[in-house]
Amino acid sequence: MDQRITLRPPADPLAQNSFGETVSEFSDSYTVWAKVESMDGADLLRAQTFMSHLTIRMWIRYRANVTSEFQITWRDKVYNIAEILPHGRRVFLEMVCSEAK
Repeated sequence: MDQRITLRPPADPLAQNSFGETVSEFSDSYTVWAKVESMDGADLLRAQTFMSHLTIRMWIRYRANVTSEFQITWRDKVYNIAEILPHGRRVFLEMVCSEAK
């Protein structure tokens, strides 16, 4: 784990834009150490999924409060969490992420 990432939970309550639509906003909350790897085609086949925007996976130490509603900031890019896979006896979380649009 040699990368610093920021976990961003959704802000509560949800904000509204100028058209009155509900907009999700995120606040920087936790900065943690992570291992970050890009995913290749073989990884996507093993995961039995194909998503062209699926780009990376990250591992962090286990945190019970992290959900797929969070966003992650890493190297000035924002990622959405597509899936969270706990490993071992709640030792690590593997997060499959895609770059936010």
